[in-house]
Amino acid sequence: MAPLNGSVVAAVRDNDPGRLPRPRSARADAENGRGLTLVHRLAHASGVTLLWDELRPIGKEVWFVLREDAPAGE
Repeated sequence: MAPLNGSVVAAVRDNDPGRLPRPRSARADAENGRGLTLVHRLAHASGVTLLWDELRPIGKEVWFVLREDAPAGE
């Protein structure tokens, strides 16, 4: 996905195609479990793309787009 003027695209990759990200509920004192919730609230768009080695998935990339001219949650 190509960034538009005034936007930023961020992505994180790993080598585990079988464990897809999912939103979780985090307790107030938890140190993790809030990432996807924050992305969904702040990002203009987001998604997960599987990475392939010709015939089989070998990882995944979680990406999101932040835009300065779009309200959060658009």
